[in-house]
Amino acid sequence: MLHRATLWLLTCTAAAAALTPLQDARLRSGCEARNAFAAEIARPKPDDLAIAIAIAAEEKPDEPLSACEKRVTEALDELAARATTRARLELMLGDRSGAAVVARAVGAAMFGDQGLPEENNTKIEFFAGDVDDYYNPANSLIDEVIRRRRGIPITMSLVFARACAAAGTPFSLLNTPMHVLVAPDDTSETFVVDAFGGGNVLENARSQLTDVSPLEGLSLAARMLRNLRMIYEKGEDPARLLGVVERTLLVAEQDIEMKAVPERERAHCRATVGVCLLALRDDDRRDECLGLLRAAKQEFGEGGKFFRMLLADPFLN
Repeated sequence: MLHRATLWLLTCTAAAAALTPLQDARLRSGCEARNAFAAEIARPKPDDLAIAIAIAAEEKPDEPLSACEKRVTEALDELAARATTRARLELMLGDRSGAAVVARAVGAAMFGDQGLPEENNTKIEFFAGDVDDYYNPANSLIDEVIRRRRGIPITMSLVFARACAAAGTPFSLLNTPMHVLVAPDDTSETFVVDAFGGGNVLENARSQLTDVSPLEGLSLAARMLRNLRMIYEKGEDPARLLGVVERTLLVAEQDIEMKAVPERERAHCRATVGVCLLALRDDDRRDECLGLLRAAKQEFGEGGKFFRMLLADPFLN
């Protein structure tokens, strides 16, 4: 039986089956989503949801960006409406702070609430962290996360934070190692939320995360793309991998302080561009491919043996 991630990739690829991998790569590099991504990360304060939408929309490069935007915003509006109604009721009846009430309301709207059987008896399909198929690329694409109601910590947290903001209380993602969390922008609040863990509220956890910065803008874009790169590096899809590393290098261009994309990762991405161009046999970028592989051979020391082998390919000679 095919793995679900493989099935998802086959489904996405079926619509473009007439395209060669090289044609697919070229379509992606010039599509509206790629241009929108480059424009968004160049803004002084990029919008995190716009970044996520542009990343997701490149999976359908021949589709207008507005189609992906519509899918995402309509679903988030519906989620926020349910959470807002719940939050207003709890604020009238409860004694918790506004931020805690909103977090609880969004958690109930996204994941259900065992204390409210009348809500759980509706036909609403709730979200859940995808523990069974964690490395499915769909878990990193915001429109697919909303459609499938499954995701990984970074995308689940982004959905949660956006719903909280729409319900009246701004929350931000935290750039915690391994597992992204969400916290109220009001730093006097002591709790954080594990959206991947079903909206679990971690009381008094804020004090243990004093050195953790917000995950936003360039750092968010880099981390989302890093997740996809690690997935595509294990597969045989040079068009998708090329798209991910090219966008990572676009982030690096804006990341003057090298906080979002460290130099070692930049070098890795440049080398990967060269490897992908060689795999795609892109005649228009042959000289670029040759230059990138030569640089990688010098830069990676012992690893340069691999690049020396690639440089012997007849395509480059």
